[in-house]
Amino acid sequence: MKSSFETVNIDNITEKELLEVLDKNKATSKRLKEMLNKVNKLSIPTRIIVSKEVFSSTSTKEINIQKEFEDEVDFYLNNLRSITEDMTKEEIVHLLPPTRKDNYERLLLRLKLESIKSLRDFNSIITEASNLGLQDFQFAQKEIQLEKMKLDVISSLLTKMYIKDVEENISVKNRLIFVPNSSGTIRILEELESIPQELYSSFNSLFQSIQDGTFKGVKRFTSSNTKIAGISEVRDIDTGARVVFDRVGKDTYAIITAFIKKVMQSHGYHEQLERKIGNYKAFLTDIKLELNNTQYLNSQAVYEQRLWDKLQMHARCQKGGAKCKKK
Repeated sequence: MKSSFETVNIDNITEKELLEVLDKNKATSKRLKEMLNKVNKLSIPTRIIVSKEVFSSTSTKEINIQKEFEDEVDFYLNNLRSITEDMTKEEIVHLLPPTRKDNYERLLLRLKLESIKSLRDFNSIITEASNLGLQDFQFAQKEIQLEKMKLDVISSLLTKMYIKDVEENISVKNRLIFVPNSSGTIRILEELESIPQELYSSFNSLFQSIQDGTFKGVKRFTSSNTKIAGISEVRDIDTGARVVFDRVGKDTYAIITAFIKKVMQSHGYHEQLERKIGNYKAFLTDIKLELNNTQYLNSQAVYEQRLWDKLQMHARCQKGGAKCKKK
């Protein structure tokens, strides 16, 4: 059974051929993830036998890499669903991957293809539906305009990249907002107290990826659990470090919670996550109202500085050869 992903030469391929490859690779990804789930449920002796059969040409590592890519695509597609007709090109660009991401070109190509497919689907609705009502017709027309906006922006970014006219490492600095717990104290700063300091560098990297827009190992929680659906997390797969966040403005992200997944799983992972996200949603209206309040933003900047001081303290201690102590 063929299970490897197809690659293409983007310099010599039509959009139709690209769409066909996209569909095939999505189907392959879905099939391989189903295989991986089945194998993980088996006992260890049986798993070894079955894995030789179903993963003859594709390793578990390749499946995980593809799954991580699909998670990234889902995150950016969700970002693009928020665009409106009055948004500028710069505002749309801010919802897309930054140029410094290693898979920048691959992500843009995939997002372009998804937009082409959506555009094709809405055009088919208009041209083929004989009993389309006025409201549905207007909705489809609006979606077509939005998809064209996305395509124009993505295509221009790809063109700049291909003619080597894109600015390298365009500076992005997103604003971080820190969600309090029910008692009013900042949850993240409290949670770091119970996290081993040797993992601070992992969390430092995750927080920096939110701030610079690269979103390391990003994943959006799906609609299978309505209590957490739509919220996102960045992940360090090797250490299990996680930071859960949500976009609350054009360049503003609310930091909800941070934890080590393998530790949290032993203490009711889903229940704790639901509770903390529920707490965040209770504050969400107030947070959005405060985003233009200078005093509020200044207090958030203070919390952010405390965060960096705490996370980078361990690295400074190690570099200086001193033993780290929690503050």
